[in-house]
Amino acid sequence: MVAFGVCIIISGESIYLELNHQMKILYFILALLPLQLFAQKQEINYGIIKMAIRQIDTGNILLSNKLSIPLLQEEYIMTYEKELAGKIPLRNLRQIIRNQHNVISSIRLSVDTMLKDSLNGIQYLTGDRFQKVLDKNRKDWGKAIPIFFSIVSIPVFDNTNTYFVISYEKGVELKNKHGSHYLFKRINSKWILWGSFSEWES
Repeated sequence: MVAFGVCIIISGESIYLELNHQMKILYFILALLPLQLFAQKQEINYGIIKMAIRQIDTGNILLSNKLSIPLLQEEYIMTYEKELAGKIPLRNLRQIIRNQHNVISSIRLSVDTMLKDSLNGIQYLTGDRFQKVLDKNRKDWGKAIPIFFSIVSIPVFDNTNTYFVISYEKGVELKNKHGSHYLFKRINSKWILWGSFSEWES
């Protein structure tokens, strides 16, 4: 363990503070660390995911149990800012983009959570059921109305927990989907859908 010491020397009316050698070394090490290491650790909050989905989509939902990540790109940050029209400070948006690297990809919703929370018109598709939906859509293509499924991402927060971004997409095949990123803001302890940006089709 590094010992920290502070020596206060009083000479006449002059008082000055001298940091010891170990403290100087610590400051040097901290200065070299990337800012991302100080970013907030991202946790998966299933309640927030469900709340966000219900504000984005009020219909009946077949939701894949596979979570994605928003995949925001810092080189497009000015485009995002323009689309959001001042709804989030650029500093906070940049924090969200950097914090997405702190979450783990290919995370799946827990089966227990899905069984307990299959309500409010949201049905959860496990891997086997999801594959059956894809197979049926391919088999009945052009013959019947396809079954739409949804994929939601992990919410990624800024460092102040005032904003988060979540992506939500809907489609009939993995290569036939449309979606968007959605910005939420905490107002009076409640998360409110604040804007959408970067819409895409695949």
